[in-house]
Amino acid sequence: MNNADSAFGEDTTSDLPAIAILAGGKSRRMGRDKAQLEWNGVSWLEHTARVALDATPNVAIIGRNRPQLWPLKNVVFLEDAVSGAGPLGGVLAALRWAKNTKKNSVLALACDMPKLSVEAVSWIFKVAAQQRLQHGLAVRNDGRIEPLFSIYTTDCLALIGQRLACIETSPARFSLQSLIESGDFELVNAPFHIAARLLNLNTPQDLKVLTEK
Repeated sequence: MNNADSAFGEDTTSDLPAIAILAGGKSRRMGRDKAQLEWNGVSWLEHTARVALDATPNVAIIGRNRPQLWPLKNVVFLEDAVSGAGPLGGVLAALRWAKNTKKNSVLALACDMPKLSVEAVSWIFKVAAQQRLQHGLAVRNDGRIEPLFSIYTTDCLALIGQRLACIETSPARFSLQSLIESGDFELVNAPFHIAARLLNLNTPQDLKVLTEK
């Protein structure tokens, strides 16, 4: 992993990453489907998809079927590439989709960041445009990697395949954190105003924080 300079500059590329929203989690700690929780009258999943569409036309939701009353027609719904592989299977499906649509990289997003903004997505796109990425660009937030606010390139496909091949002897290789640590990822620290948009909610108690911040 390498440290990337987070200084802004002119975006020199029009080849923006695609965006994949991983929405196949079981939401066990929350006790109900997080993607369907609402804030300001909109489900978290729909909010994330709207933010993504404001940043790029290439948006997919991984790990669930299209809801019956889904309002956004330009979003692709895909199954996980490997059942039971968690977020790693979601990123694999996203990268295969991106490659088929002639995209070289994917910004992977969680569906449980209801304060995510277009500003945050634009920020990571600008940082990525200034780097020559091998496997991707990982964001650090308060010292911790945010694997579901990070960019993965299609060069990751072989790396993920190797990890899945060894999964029975090393279940930890399912981890996106482990993938980032073992791969050639640039690292960038999220500035305060971006970190505030990455609020991740996992339990009913966390919902109280949503109204306080």
